Amino acid sequence: MGGGEAVHRIEGCEEMVSDISDISRMNEANITSMEGRSTSQEGFQLHVFNDLGEVSVPEGVPVLEDIVDEAMDSTLLGDWQIGEPLYDDTFDLLVGNSPLKYLGTDMKEHKPQVGMVYSTWDEVVSMYEAYSELSGFGVRSGAYKKWKGEITHRVLSCNRAGKPKEKKVSSLDATTHVSNRCRGFKVIDCKALIRLKAIKGSSSFLLYEFAENHNHELVSSDNMDLTRKGKHLNFDDINFVHTMSLHQVGPTVAHGFNTALKGGHQNMQGTRNVYRNISRDIRLFIRDRDVQLFLQRLKDRSDNLPNFEYEVLHDGRELKAIFWADDVSRTSYQTFGDVVAFDATYSTNKYNMIFVPFTGVDHHKKCVSFGADQDPAMRIAVSNIFKKELIVFVSADLYKNSNIRSSIHKLVWNVYLSPSSFEEKWVELIHHFNLQDNVWLNDMFGIRNLWVPAYFREIPMCCLMKTTSRCESSNASFKVNSSFSNTLVQFLMCFDSAIDQQRYNQRILEFNTNTSSLQYQTELEIEKHAGKLYTQNVFKDVQKEIHKSVMVCFITNVDVVDHSKFYTVSHMNHNYEYVNEFKVAVHMHDNSFECSCMGFTRIGLLCRHIFCVFRILQIREIPDRYVSKRWQREVLPSRVYSISNRLSVDTSELASLRNEVMDCVNVCVDRLCTRVDDLSCFAEKMKEIKKEVLSDYHVLSTGKRRAAAIEDLVGRLDESDNALMPPQGIRNKGCGTNRRLVGPGELSVEKAKKPHVCAVLVKRYLTMTLETVKQKTTPHHLLFSSI
Repeated sequence: MGGGEAVHRIEGCEEMVSDISDISRMNEANITSMEGRSTSQEGFQLHVFNDLGEVSVPEGVPVLEDIVDEAMDSTLLGDWQIGEPLYDDTFDLLVGNSPLKYLGTDMKEHKPQVGMVYSTWDEVVSMYEAYSELSGFGVRSGAYKKWKGEITHRVLSCNRAGKPKEKKVSSLDATTHVSNRCRGFKVIDCKALIRLKAIKGSSSFLLYEFAENHNHELVSSDNMDLTRKGKHLNFDDINFVHTMSLHQVGPTVAHGFNTALKGGHQNMQGTRNVYRNISRDIRLFIRDRDVQLFLQRLKDRSDNLPNFEYEVLHDGRELKAIFWADDVSRTSYQTFGDVVAFDATYSTNKYNMIFVPFTGVDHHKKCVSFGADQDPAMRIAVSNIFKKELIVFVSADLYKNSNIRSSIHKLVWNVYLSPSSFEEKWVELIHHFNLQDNVWLNDMFGIRNLWVPAYFREIPMCCLMKTTSRCESSNASFKVNSSFSNTLVQFLMCFDSAIDQQRYNQRILEFNTNTSSLQYQTELEIEKHAGKLYTQNVFKDVQKEIHKSVMVCFITNVDVVDHSKFYTVSHMNHNYEYVNEFKVAVHMHDNSFECSCMGFTRIGLLCRHIFCVFRILQIREIPDRYVSKRWQREVLPSRVYSISNRLSVDTSELASLRNEVMDCVNVCVDRLCTRVDDLSCFAEKMKEIKKEVLSDYHVLSTGKRRAAAIEDLVGRLDESDNALMPPQGIRNKGCGTNRRLVGPGELSVEKAKKPHVCAVLVKRYLTMTLETVKQKTTPHHLLFSSI
């Protein structure tokens, strides 16, 4: 039986069942479509339907002969005999719009049968939906009856049942003349349905009426994905739309991506509009719960993740600022916190809260986040703490000149220059390009101690303090995911995705460092020792310095002062011309080394000049005191790469099992992808499992399934009377005024709304008024002037 097996038959229905079996034999001969209907408690009556009308057959009357004699015209059937197959044109004429046109005679077991009993309502629904999919129509739950609070009768009908609402237009009521969108309607008063009666004292239902014929064309199997049921999205599809939105991919593009991934629209569920509605429903679900959902996520992490901390600042019930950092960020800060860069990022959420990530440089020379803050007053607070804030604007005319720009860039970022050398070369550059009268360059030179690296060479790790580029790189990675229209909880999920991407890149570099072999450029043992100490990216810089120490650096003089030796190292350029000299001091009493270029102080790595001295002194390994921990391999504990510390990964048991099941199916399909017979056998086994699951487990309504999926993705929340509200009235630098520019089109619309006065009537009125003034002595001009 279609969709659900009959558990048992009702007592007293034997005659009806016998008659139904006779009629089913007639269906096999493709004559007509029939249904049984109960007319009284004592007996049943059969109704035969065809294109020529309806014939009532009383109980006990021979069915086949009467039907052929009374219902069928001999001229219509011609020489056809019972038991012979009909031709296609005759068959179509007989059945009309019957589902038999699509089902065929071999699908009769899927049709509902009057007298069948189904153990649960879900079994009824599954049966009728399976039948409707094969036939080509949708199903809708119809009316039901109750008696003393219990359902006694239920109806499942075609989704095109019912009549369209008629719009009444009254000439006296102007509101009824408002034009609506011109759109079609689905309902067409279709009578196809099944009626069921609840069996008292159990959850079973008896099917007592089956109306089979439709008054509309049925949907072909190729278009079933466009029906209402075909548009219903499962959890994976909803999760796909949600995940894509966190990467600034809209629902329309997400639908196209999913269509391509699934191999075409025939394998899809849901149209583009359905995908758009998912994004809408997610925002409607968040709505006023936004702040609480955001804080609930932070609280859950604080309860479940080690060393996760967050702080919330609020004024009454209005949220003001939030700060949070997890264990990985705190561990990274302890290791790489010698240099911290931060800058405010705008347009990351709908409340205009400024996002401030604290960024550093890890042992692969990549950006790493130490924590995050959302606070409208963050820039003011930072300014108060550090006392100064420097903003440098490059003159546009200078920026367009590539020669000047390149020369200035080369001079400013020359890490080997001392302040005095920088000043000398700056004067030479100004005279070379004849820029003595450039106001901007003169002003910048006046504050050179605030921005030229040569003046920071004595500050540890000063070469990592390119805060603008670091912050822009970090902020850009967050803006890839976030959007100005995001709610707070959506922003947090975007932040999690960006952080996980950052840590994923770090994990790749760590893996490559531990599993790849290095290529050496020299035969020096100290180069091999450096390869064992540093990560790959850092080793490339050290290797370059060792190679340059051999190729372009030479010792030209040695002086001994007290217990120290001073080596003069001459430095050549790429043309092998001597361009500079540096002093390397070797202190015998403590075996320490210093170079006048301040390379180790600036970046934490030895320079080529010291490596040149090491080669002369035959030092084969880098001394421990000159191996900065922040650049070493495996400086971070292995726990920072664990799955539990991946913020955007759902590590719950339910999500893990769901992923495990999908992984098992994918592995099996991949193994059998080239074996047709084995893949077909596997598909049959999966169908059996699917049938068993659908029959054993209750199915929620579409709306409830969607709500449960959104709640699972966004978060569950207990309603609270002390819920915080989003910040109000935040205005940041550059946000402009509240006044909106009004275009000419909008001005014309507003002008058109004003009442029009006929110019002819105005002129006539003014003429009559002036004549009245001339005839009377009363000061009517006062009245006129007030008009």
